[in-house]
Amino acid sequence: MRYEYFNGWHRYYREPNGPLSIEEARARHAAGVDFCTAVKGSAGNYEAFIMVCPNYFGISFLDGLGRVYMAYGFQDAGDGRLFLSQAHVGDFSSDDDHDPYTVTSHYFKKTGATTIVHGLVGHSQREKIETQRDVKANWEMRPTFGNYENLLVKERGIRAS
Repeated sequence: MRYEYFNGWHRYYREPNGPLSIEEARARHAAGVDFCTAVKGSAGNYEAFIMVCPNYFGISFLDGLGRVYMAYGFQDAGDGRLFLSQAHVGDFSSDDDHDPYTVTSHYFKKTGATTIVHGLVGHSQREKIETQRDVKANWEMRPTFGNYENLLVKERGIRAS
């Protein structure tokens, strides 16, 4: 796994934009300025990207076609920790980008109150469930620059429907 740094990630073109040197990215991290950390796997393709923001870390995992199939959002708790406040899991039925696909979104509160929304992307009819969940595993330490492994954990007990 190798990190590369950029201004952001272009979701339509499925690629990073605005390359940054490691020094520029480190300075942005220290100053609390947004930037993107792209994660390259051993095969040389991008496997994930992390939007690093002052009070938020957004982690998006990519499939072989560069589509985001899973995304986690961590909010800064203000005490050196991050709280996993949302998770989205996509279920693509085909390799055709024009085919509909479903997404299951989980919205967590620190109290354990959880809202789960499931349905086809672009359709207004979606199933919504209110539930309670143990959120002890939703906490992570805020990473220092370049140490994002704890945020790149895929398995967090969250499933697509």
